[in-house]
Amino acid sequence: MNYIEEIKERISTGEIQEASTDLLEDALDAVLGNPISVGKIIITLTKSAFFIRERLFWSKMEKFLNGVCLSKDDCDKLQVKLIENGEKKETAFRLVNIIDRAETLQKISYLINATRCLLENLIDRETYFRI
Repeated sequence: MNYIEEIKERISTGEIQEASTDLLEDALDAVLGNPISVGKIIITLTKSAFFIRERLFWSKMEKFLNGVCLSKDDCDKLQVKLIENGEKKETAFRLVNIIDRAETLQKISYLINATRCLLENLIDRETYFRI
C-alpha cells in the first residue's frame, strides 16, 4: 500500500475526519511527512471541488450580466425577452444552463454578443437559443 492509499484508508476508517482549517500549516506538515495533515488536505480538496465548480459558474454569470446589463434599460429588455409567451421560468432556466455549460469565457463573450443582438431585435428568441 503506497502513502496516499494509506492516507485514504485512514480517511475511510474515520481516523482522519476533519478538513484542514489551516491549509498552509497542513501543507508544511505534509511536506514534513505528517499523514494526518495530508489526509486533512485531501478532505479539504475533495470538499472544495464543488466550490470550484460553483465559483466557475458565478464568474461566467458575472461576465454575462456585466456584458448584457449595461444599463437598467438593458436589464428591462432582457427581462421582457425572457418572459415572452409566458415562458419566464423555462427560458431563464435555458439561459442559465447555457451559461453553465460554456467551457470558456470566450463562449460567454459570444453569448453576450448574441444576447445584445436579441435585445436590439436583430435576431428572434428562437434563433437566439439555436445559436
